[in-house]
Amino acid sequence: MSYGFYTYICGKNQLNRQIMTQIVLNIEDKSLLPGLRKILSNLKGVTIAKTRTVRKGTLAQAVEEVRKGKLTKVSSVAELMEKLDE
Repeated sequence: MSYGFYTYICGKNQLNRQIMTQIVLNIEDKSLLPGLRKILSNLKGVTIAKTRTVRKGTLAQAVEEVRKGKLTKVSSVAELMEKLDE
């Protein structure tokens, strides 16, 4: 009996859904969005999901700065304190 119930739930929720592949694009320049929307909407079988803005957290910003090489090297704590006062 529970096997039949399980099949019914899976049949309704899983088997009737289409399998789709998603690509997530991170776009820094918002001025590109209208053109991208126009191009993508003209492609057969492509739909545009809801657009959302994602803010970078402090850690993500710090990691990005390290990757870009924006580091300040100091040789002592005293030198660090001087740099922080600037």
